[in-house]
Amino acid sequence: MDLIEANIDDPISHWYYSHKFGIIKKLLHNDLEGATLLIDVGAGSALFSKELIKQNPRLKCFAVDTGYEDEINERSMEQLSYHKHLSDQKADIYLFTDVLEHVLDDRSMLLDYVNTAPLGSAFLLTVPAHMSLWSGHDVFLKHYRRYSKVEFEKLIIAAGLRIEKSTYIFTILFPFAYLIRKLPRNRRAESQMKTANTLINFLLKKLLNIEHLSLFPKPFGVSVAILARK
Repeated sequence: MDLIEANIDDPISHWYYSHKFGIIKKLLHNDLEGATLLIDVGAGSALFSKELIKQNPRLKCFAVDTGYEDEINERSMEQLSYHKHLSDQKADIYLFTDVLEHVLDDRSMLLDYVNTAPLGSAFLLTVPAHMSLWSGHDVFLKHYRRYSKVEFEKLIIAAGLRIEKSTYIFTILFPFAYLIRKLPRNRRAESQMKTANTLINFLLKKLLNIEHLSLFPKPFGVSVAILARK
């Protein structure tokens, strides 16, 4: 969860973060049980690392974000430490959730981690999808781009990773997101993520459960998620 967007009450219960974590957990299912070390790149609030620790109490997570005020943040808990920079640390799992769109040279950033990662390590990456969805929300979050699935796959392969699973997510919401982001008021540079009304939050979670259970390939979506391996 982005540090400049930390204005949502209980974010993991929010439909957006709840569904994204469900996808992350599903894609990492086979890796998570045996993993002991995870590096969360551009971690922000480290929301997903905290949730993954609940799934595997033996997992130690390193949250890395240049937005942290201290080199090692004193909020660290026993299994989670916060770092402004991290070098020479290897891991079983590398988490890049909505990070690469913030970086001008996304390939170089990814290569910095791929080059030092152990063979067999898993990379779970998500990015916002489709430049047609570009809005003031992207400007507020300081994005450089949004990606098609093909563009993102080419980036992953160019970094030397082998793709195991690639999918659009939030497909059901794409038409609504497209229409909402074309409204004149959404051209302003401000966050469109808010604490959701209880009923709306419940209904969106139920709606997204249909997508979560679907086995059909998804031709588009609001985000892209990829599981890759070195």
